[in-house]
Amino acid sequence: MSSSSFDATALSSLPAFAALETAPVLVGRKDGASIQMSDLYFENQLSVLRNLDSASFTDRIAALEESYEIVQNASIHLNSLSVGTLEHAANNVHETYRSMPETKRLRSAFPGDCLTVPEFVRTGGNGIDFGLRAYFFREGDAPDAGEIIRRNVVGVVEDTEREFERYQGGLHGYPECCIDAFMDRSPEAPAPEVRSVEALSCIREDRIGARGASITDILPDFFEDPHAYAFFSRKFFPEPGCATAEERGRDVFEGLTTAFPETMVRDSFRLNYALCYTLAHSLTPEGGKLPRVGSLGTEHVYAYLPLKNALSVPRYRSA
Repeated sequence: MSSSSFDATALSSLPAFAALETAPVLVGRKDGASIQMSDLYFENQLSVLRNLDSASFTDRIAALEESYEIVQNASIHLNSLSVGTLEHAANNVHETYRSMPETKRLRSAFPGDCLTVPEFVRTGGNGIDFGLRAYFFREGDAPDAGEIIRRNVVGVVEDTEREFERYQGGLHGYPECCIDAFMDRSPEAPAPEVRSVEALSCIREDRIGARGASITDILPDFFEDPHAYAFFSRKFFPEPGCATAEERGRDVFEGLTTAFPETMVRDSFRLNYALCYTLAHSLTPEGGKLPRVGSLGTEHVYAYLPLKNALSVPRYRSA
């Protein structure tokens, strides 16, 4: 892994959580990163920016609102479920997504390769749901967007979605042992997401959603356990006690602290774990439920500010 660093201002217009998620990719400490552009991706940013009462965010809010409306209204029409018909529909909606303001902004704000592609899941029987995911790679390292779409479509149609999840893990460069553990969904064992987050016992559930709480109130002793470093990426569920994940996480941590205040980096790791914990304990067949902004402490709000604004809050400015 590279030991190079970079200037964080290169990511200044990205939401802070996205900047911290993608920065290690640029310096070679992660192979890739991705962010699911779900309803809460838009709602959380809009909630934070609207409450700032600043005219400087007027254009940003308008672009988010327009993009969110496009995402909510996007639809596909299938006469039958086959690889060909779903791939055709996916390519059509892909063009819709590529042209909306938010995906254009991500591509221009990230100094590498950013792919924004539709992502499909089976919802039972022949039911299909879909959303949007942004992938981030170093310049020249991105796979073809059509290959990602096709692998996803094949997984959904042929009911081999776990193979697509394995492929995604490879795109992110997650440890193979952790990918294997995530694939292990034996009905006799707890879900791998639950197994992963239960490896740590430092969370204070009563402080989640508490008014005025800090992420350090929710996870006061987080870094006393070396496995804390294994939660180096959003929605990554490391194998319990995985030394490889811990080592990789320390490398990511080191790389981030060359460009960001250490307090911000520590908050990012805490928020990654708290996010995973929330998802693991709200699992449904369609996935876990993302927390609303602020429910994981004040720093959860800062994470949805543009990076340049998050860096100006006293907690990080004085770090």
